[in-house]
Amino acid sequence: MARPFSARIDVEGLRAQQSVLAQTLKSRLGGVWTFTVSPTGRRGSIANTLIAKVQAGRERDPFYLNKRALETVRFALNGLTSTVDSVRKAAEKQVQDAMLTSIGENFQAQKNPSGSKFTPLTPEYAKRKQRALGFTLPILKATGDLLGGLVARVERRLS
Repeated sequence: MARPFSARIDVEGLRAQQSVLAQTLKSRLGGVWTFTVSPTGRRGSIANTLIAKVQAGRERDPFYLNKRALETVRFALNGLTSTVDSVRKAAEKQVQDAMLTSIGENFQAQKNPSGSKFTPLTPEYAKRKQRALGFTLPILKATGDLLGGLVARVERRLS
């Protein structure tokens, strides 16, 4: 059985708050909290994670939280510190939904975390993609595997 492999999304704008949040969660609830989005799909999580990382290096990175999602996550993170289990579960669901929605919107807009548009495909690859699929845009959506196989998780590991 293959080991799970996740691409961790570093929540931009929360870096300064992450250590405070981690300490709050640990002191109230114990454990270590992680927020991950794993690209699963037909190719598998390892292949899709590698593809996502290579494309991010080529200025084609939709795996980040946009401003609207960031506000949702900031609000929902407060619920994770609740002592009421149902409140924590609802907050986890809001964070998961916000991460997936944001990534989908970023794919659609074809924008990087900086706000710049995705780097165009190389002319050779654009020709091959056009012949094989009948289109060159949108980028990163040739098979739908990267976006279609995303799984968001909010997990607590007891330390």
